[in-house]
Parts: sequence; C-alpha cells; structure tokens
Amino acid sequence: MNRLLLLIVAFTISACGDGMLYTNVDKDPQIFTSESTELGSATITKDAFLFASPYPARIIIPDIDSMRSTAFVVSTLNPSGVVAIDLDSRPYSISTKFKGVTSPPGTGLPNNLIIQSPTRAFMLTSSHVIDFNPTTGDVRAAVALPKSVKLDSSLPLSGPLDFDNDGNVDTTTNEIHVAFPGGIAITNDTLWVSTANYLRYAPPAVAAPGTVFRYTITETGLVAAPQPTIITSGYNPTGITNVGNGTVLITNSGVLNIIDGEASPETPSSVDIVNATTGALTSSLPMGKSSLSFFAPRIDPTGQFAYFGSTAFPHVYQLDLLQNQWIRDLSNPITINSSISNDYLTAVAITPDGERAFVGSFDQSSVFILDLTSNPVTPFPTSWPVGFSKGVTPDNPSGVNTGISDIAIRPGIAGTDFTGPDVFALTGNPGSMVTINTYSGAPQKIPPLRSVEIRPAFVPLGVGNQSYVSGLVTLGTGKQLINITTHFTHPDTQQIYTLHWHSDNPAIATVSADGLVTGISTGITKITVSVGGVSAQTTVAIHTGAVPNISSAPTTETPEDNGKLVVVNCKDIGAIPFVNQIVSYVVGSGGGANENNLPQVIQGPPQGGSVIMGSTDTFSLGDKGQIIVAFNHCPIADGPGTDFIVFENAFYAGGNPNAVFSEPAIVGVSMDGVNFTDFPCDLNNSPNYPGCAGTHPVLSNPTNGVDPLDPQTAGGDPFDLAAIGVQKVKFIRIIDQGLTPFKGINGTNGFDLDAIAVVHGSKP
Repeated sequence: MNRLLLLIVAFTISACGDGMLYTNVDKDPQIFTSESTELGSATITKDAFLFASPYPARIIIPDIDSMRSTAFVVSTLNPSGVVAIDLDSRPYSISTKFKGVTSPPGTGLPNNLIIQSPTRAFMLTSSHVIDFNPTTGDVRAAVALPKSVKLDSSLPLSGPLDFDNDGNVDTTTNEIHVAFPGGIAITNDTLWVSTANYLRYAPPAVAAPGTVFRYTITETGLVAAPQPTIITSGYNPTGITNVGNGTVLITNSGVLNIIDGEASPETPSSVDIVNATTGALTSSLPMGKSSLSFFAPRIDPTGQFAYFGSTAFPHVYQLDLLQNQWIRDLSNPITINSSISNDYLTAVAITPDGERAFVGSFDQSSVFILDLTSNPVTPFPTSWPVGFSKGVTPDNPSGVNTGISDIAIRPGIAGTDFTGPDVFALTGNPGSMVTINTYSGAPQKIPPLRSVEIRPAFVPLGVGNQSYVSGLVTLGTGKQLINITTHFTHPDTQQIYTLHWHSDNPAIATVSADGLVTGISTGITKITVSVGGVSAQTTVAIHTGAVPNISSAPTTETPEDNGKLVVVNCKDIGAIPFVNQIVSYVVGSGGGANENNLPQVIQGPPQGGSVIMGSTDTFSLGDKGQIIVAFNHCPIADGPGTDFIVFENAFYAGGNPNAVFSEPAIVGVSMDGVNFTDFPCDLNNSPNYPGCAGTHPVLSNPTNGVDPLDPQTAGGDPFDLAAIGVQKVKFIRIIDQGLTPFKGINGTNGFDLDAIAVVHGSKP
C-alpha cells in the first residue's frame, strides 16, 4: 500500500518549483476513450487531461455562479498550486477565465482547497494557508500555521515515544508540535484548519493530540492570530465538514501503521461535533478502529446522512446527522468489494438527486457506485476502472498503482445545464483527470432542490422581542414552497426535508428550530438556514427603542407643496384607500386559512359581521405569524386623530363587551419596508390588549352602508401615527402574538386579517 507512504512523503517535502504554473497539456496529452463500462451507459475517458505532477490532491467544481464550468485541481509539484481547467473546452485546456494560483516560494506542498467565491479561495499547504483570488491568481496573503501549541495540562500521546530525545520515554505532552495539516472548511467568516501532529511515521506510529485552528476571514486577509485552538478527542484529525446547521464535523481518522504495505489502524477513529460559533466540542461519536478516510465526508441533498470512506478497508460508513448516530458502522459497513479485506477509499461524491454515490478506491483504481435509494444502502455490482491497480499485467508492465485521489461531480443537470461528462476523478503516476459520462447525452433527473431563501430578507427586532422567519424553497422543477419553517414533504418524491436554522452570534439573536428569532442584545448578526444541500442567510438587527436606520443613506420624507406634508382622502386623488400589495408574509403554527385567496381576501373594504360574529373572509396568520403590506398608491399620512384602521374578526362572546374574543397582534409602520416602528401594545391586559390590533369587532361591510373610513362607526382597531412620532408611511407590518384563546381548526389560528383602511392619505 505505497499510497500511504506517498502521502507521508508528500507532507514532509516542500514545493520549490520554478515559479511557473504549467502542465503538459500543450504537449501530446494522449487523450483516448476507453472501453465503455455499462452502468447507465457510462463512458469513461482516461487521461482526459494530463498533469506534469504525479498524484494531484484535490478537484473542486464550485457550485457558484460563473464557476460551474471550471475544475480547480490542487497540483502538488510542477505545477505547485491550483490549476483551473475549462470543462467546456475540447480537448480540455487551461481556463482563460480563471488563473488558479501558483504556490508562493517557501510555503510548502499544496494538499487541499476551498473556494468561497470567484474572487476568494484558500489553499492549504504543508505549512501555510494561501489566501488568493482564483480569477486573477493574485495571492492576498500566505499565513503560516502555528509551529507549536502550549497546553494547560498534559495530554496522552497515542503511544510511548521519546519525542524530545532526552532519554526518557514519554507518554504525555504539554506542548503539541504542529504537523500534517489536512482538513479545511469555512463557516461564515471563519476558516478552519486541522493538523494531525504525527511524531513518528514508521511503525509503531505515534501522534500527539490533534488540533484545529480557526482564523477570522476579513476583506483584506486572514487574521494572523488564530482563535482558541480546538484539541480533538481523537488522533489524526483530517476532514472538516460544515454541516450548515451551526455545527462542524471533525473526522479523527486515527493513527495508522503501514505493515507489509498495508494500512493497519493503531488507534480508534471518531467524529467530533463542534459548535460552529463557539468552537466548543459538544459531543464525539466513536467508530472503533475503522480508519475513517482522510477526505471529509459527503452529505446527501437532504442534509440527513454523511458518508465516510476508509483508509484501510473496502468500507463506507453512514452517519445520521439528525440523530447523531451511526447507521452503518464498523460492525455493519457498506462493503464495496467483499473479495478483498484491505483498501483505501479516498473520496465520496453524491449526485444532485441524492440517488447515487461514487466512491474512489485507491488500491483498485476504480470508481464504485452506491445505490442511496435502497434501504439499507447497497453497492451496485459493477465498478468503473479508471486506471491500473497494483500488480504487473500486460497493460501495466510497471506494476505501479494508478490510484484515485479525489472525485467531483459537475453542478447542474447533466444534458440540460451542460453537455459532456458529469463525473471527474484524479489519478496518479502520471497525474491525470479521468472523465465519466454517466448519462450518455440523455438529460439527468432534475435535482430535488435548487435553492432556499429566507423571508423576510431583513429582520429588525427589539431586545426581548421575537419574530418568525421562514424559508422560500425552490424545487428542482422551479416550483416554490413558501413559509417553510421546520420541514416539508417534497411533492414529487415524498422525501421529507428538514430546515436547520443557525445564528452566527446567539449573544445578539437566537433562532429556534422553527425559525423564531429572539432579540438578546443590540447589534447585527446573521441567521442561516440550510436544507437539502442548499442554504441562505439573512441579516438581523437588534435594537432598543425605535428601529435604527442601518441603510447606507437615511430615509427621508418626500416634500410636498413647499415641504409641507399634505393630507388627503385617497379617493380624492383617484387611489383606493385599502391594501395595495402584499410584500411578504410568514404563516405561523395553525394558520394559513384562505391563503389560496391572497391577495384579494385582504384587499378592499372589510367584510364585518357584527359584535357577536366575526367574518370568515380573512387570512389567518397563525401563532406568531406575520405579514407586511404596502400602500403604494396612497401612503398613510399623519392627520388629525386616527390615520388608519386595522380590521380583524374579534367579537363579543354572547354580546358581552367584557368577554371579547381577541387575537392580539403588534402593528408596525415603515416608509421603506425595512425599518419598522411598532405601536405600543399592552399584552398584559387581557382580553382588551390596549394598543394592539385584533381586539375590536368589525362593523363595516359593503352591504350595510357603514363607512369603513369612519373610525366612529367602522369598528376595528384605530391607529394614530402621531402616537409614535411618524408623519408618513407606505408599509404596515402585523405580527401575531400567539395568544389565541382557543386553538381553531382548518388553519384558523392566530390574527385574522380582514382589511386595512387608510383614513388619512398622501400623494405617492
């Protein structure tokens, strides 16, 4: 198993090179199409692109706009750096759009890569993190990794060793000498790097405790001083994975020995679960002597399962991320080849539809395919050879193992978004890129999810106040699902997807599992949602008192008639004095009645019943639901007394005014639709709730002649802008407070919006 020795050597040498980034693609690349191996009519092309360097380390095809047609390959030697390959060119050639990067002199041997955007990427070497622009190739910074870490107390080594050469055998250490960086990941503005810290490579191998360093990403570079170091629970931390729900997985592969050319685990493997914000280790999942792969696991599109290879066995392991427990572990692995007992499964890649996983076998130089739709997960009986396994054959007289280092899948729908191969594998000796066309020109299945957005896109909130956010999920077909807070069932596949919410800074704002944001202290942070391999962020601004204006320019009133705000009757300027537009809404628990009739159901005049019966011609917000509406044609102005009326469907039980059935909501107003000022609402005075909406019966109805613009006769809840010191607004926000006395049925919980009438308007 020379591949492990090659990895060790690769980590211990430095890349010097001649400073030029080049390949031998301009020479004869010897591109040819191999015999097709049939599994869904897949066609394999070996040596589709040749590198001057043996054993290229990583291949990444970013799922980022403008980058999906480019493969970025980490090349260890000549070139030493990142090579950008144009996947739309034939034959494959160096990209003219992206430059990749050349390793700066003295920065070590490249081995890993993560791309954040077309202008920001980070390459990990044996001694540095290279912060660079993949479009221009410019290096922003080369940050040296720490050389040692002082510990507060002694920690055990993986085995006895006189590592300080003082003649005494050591079993513990209070200082870690940093070596063997391997994993890299990004969470928001933090870069994570793992180091294995081997002290001896020859059997019996010995390692110090593993370390993970975190750096703050700024516009100008990485903050050189890392955040507090994480000491892993196991030895040899390798892959780091951002799960997207506020947690990070750290793979502890365990210490390995190479005996008779085969890998043998010396210490157990495990997976550490770490809080992405604080860096605190929350739990660890042991895996016995499974030799988890050095490559980070891949997560399926549902976000529920992670798949790990093994450095010593022909095994793939399956982890349930929702339950934090192993589904297929060392006692029940997914075995890709039962005829062998030893293998190195490097990378796992999962198709966009989540139905197949491609697994690279270094020892067998083949790609194996897993059926992820089966339960339990099983391998297909056919594999795809992409090189030569070890051993002398007529086709491989040298007997050298070609191996596989990494696998990538091109983002998008094959045959629709692009033509040509959809799977790419890296092999070594010589280094090459192998392409696989798994669909033979026919369009692939549409991926289950395309994107998710957070609504509203901006959340201003007071300290101690709460507001719901929700997800707008776009399916692969383009159909959209709105107001998703916890989970949903895919209408086509019946697969259940769960939304994972996360706050960047819980000290400023927290977010619950169902999207309820709570203001904790003043400041600005971000809320992230992830589901099925897609994610999105929104900004949360927590304030005290009136909502601050945090936009680039202050919001100002539009002067009218020499600077004086002119109050009008909307009808006098030809405008309708009711809701003009729904900007956004979020349905809370138990709500949604009449959602199919939006926006008409809340536009126009109220449909009041009487003091003893509320209207059913309303839209129910549900518990803690909210809605933002606009009055573009006739903004509300501060005139004498009541300026607008909110109509719900409150009623007096048995006609008794002291027994009002109310569902209170807080009303906020805004000129720009972003920064809202709330009217005071006394939620401690039940059931009248002074200052809140949803507390007075609606008396006006188009059939009874009661003027909906007359606060004296229309009923509903009146509001005066002068009470909060505002002159003019275009937007109204209503947030249910979750105080429905009796939970209804058929989606009728929460505030029931009938209409909003503009008593005092102004010119747009």
